[in-house]
Amino acid sequence: MVVVAGLYARLSFPDLVVDGVAVAPDSVIATYLVTRFSWYVGVVVFLGLIAAGMSTLEGLIQSMSITVTNDLVGNVHDWVTGRPLPERTMFIMNRFVIAGLAVVSFGLAYRQLVAPNLSVALFAQWGVYAYFAAAFVPVLFGTFLKNTPLIAVAGAAVTAVIVHFGLYYTGQHYFPYFMDVAVKNPGLSAAIGIQAALVVGGMLHLMFSGRKPVAG
Repeated sequence: MVVVAGLYARLSFPDLVVDGVAVAPDSVIATYLVTRFSWYVGVVVFLGLIAAGMSTLEGLIQSMSITVTNDLVGNVHDWVTGRPLPERTMFIMNRFVIAGLAVVSFGLAYRQLVAPNLSVALFAQWGVYAYFAAAFVPVLFGTFLKNTPLIAVAGAAVTAVIVHFGLYYTGQHYFPYFMDVAVKNPGLSAAIGIQAALVVGGMLHLMFSGRKPVAG
């Protein structure tokens, strides 16, 4: 809903100009609602968009909390100690992780308001691509390979994050597609991070495939 509404609003202002005034990328939806609808209809539509956005954010926070507690902490504890964490402990830990993610989300949102980083879309892509790059190889190995060692998926995930952020923040000095550009596309750094993660994960899988599996 949010994507379709944003696309339609963006097509309504092809030059990002309304009455001779430039419209910021983050203000397209708000400008569209104000200029195309009466105030009461605009309020209803705006509340619907907020509800859809909050629902998506809630799903992301819950999925990330499960990833941290079950896939990361739970598997590492099982690998180190040889026994799983109690369900009650996992439940409590999950709630603390959700609370922590909520605080982090609020802080990032506030920072984006007081010191905007180009646009909300690019700011969101920066983190979402990092999350996707980190999860790509573990999910791929868990789906198609058996007896995947922990060090392979962990090394791949860490490699993807390091390459993604490292290239994004330093690529303007040596990466052709980040040099002399106003906006850097985080999808490029994430794609290269995934490729590096595939190489590292594949090598570690071949080296440690006889160890204790965590996926597959």
